[in-house]
Amino acid sequence: MSESKTRVRQLPSTVVSLLLLAAAVLIAGQAMLPAVAGAQSASASVPSTEQRASDDSTSRAIYGQRYVGLYDGDNFIGDHAVTREELLSIVDRLLKDIEAGKIHVESSDAELLRTVVVEFQEKLMELGNRVQVLDAEMQVRHKRDVVLTEQTLLVKEEANDLMAKITAFAEDLRRFVLDQAASTAEELEAAAESLSRFSERIDEIVLEIDDLQSSLGVSNADVLKRIEELKHELNVISSRFSTLRTETLNTYDTLVSKMDDLEKRLTDALKSAEEKMAAQEQRISQLERQLAVNQVKYEADLNALSDMVLSLSARLSALESGQPGASSGGTSDAEAGN
Repeated sequence: MSESKTRVRQLPSTVVSLLLLAAAVLIAGQAMLPAVAGAQSASASVPSTEQRASDDSTSRAIYGQRYVGLYDGDNFIGDHAVTREELLSIVDRLLKDIEAGKIHVESSDAELLRTVVVEFQEKLMELGNRVQVLDAEMQVRHKRDVVLTEQTLLVKEEANDLMAKITAFAEDLRRFVLDQAASTAEELEAAAESLSRFSERIDEIVLEIDDLQSSLGVSNADVLKRIEELKHELNVISSRFSTLRTETLNTYDTLVSKMDDLEKRLTDALKSAEEKMAAQEQRISQLERQLAVNQVKYEADLNALSDMVLSLSARLSALESGQPGASSGGTSDAEAGN
């Protein structure tokens, strides 16, 4: 009975330390994978059902041997949430206690410890491979972002060139309309002047007719008929002049309206394109910063986990090399108790 109690109180610390190490590795892996998911469009990879089943199997094997407490009072039973730093601190303290001889390790405990270490070394290698795959994917995405940035700059340059051409075209169109309006105004002024001269000429003809009529005795009916014909021609010319002026003004107003509408639509389209390109450049910049931060974090976590596993393996080897003496000492103590 005393040997069984000793096993429950003293021996479980090494195995529970492996549970803490396992939790540290799993926490690190689960913290790294969702971070990568923030920089990728695809969903992040998570441990498979088989991996979780393996972790549960290892935990059940350890708890099955009644390794439940670290120190007096059983303050930790594997259910309390702790940070990775706290886990590393606890593991380091346990290993120091083992090296100092405060905690006794049996051969079965050492074998279980080595099995767990090997399992987590494999998981750490698998995690490293995942990080390498994700790093390769981020490199590919970075190259795509570079290409996308170059294409965006090219589109922006083409848009600026197009806007310059449109502006030049609008200016040419405006000059053409103004020139046409000026030319039409000159023609209208010349027509008005001709009409005025024609009217004056009619008045002169009327006076001449009156003189001829009085001197030659010409029939008034013929004179009146000729006057009516001249008036009719004058009305036709006036009507044509008015129609020409109205059509010219309408054409000018239509051209100006179309030109203003075209310029407004082109300005709105360029503004919308510039806003979209600015938003795209901002998203690309944020993605690049996130990728850089994630890369540094992955490397730091992976290096820390690698150092921790290597240190634990070295300490385990050191403990196993000094185990026979410790086992014999434990047997002598048990016999003395009996």
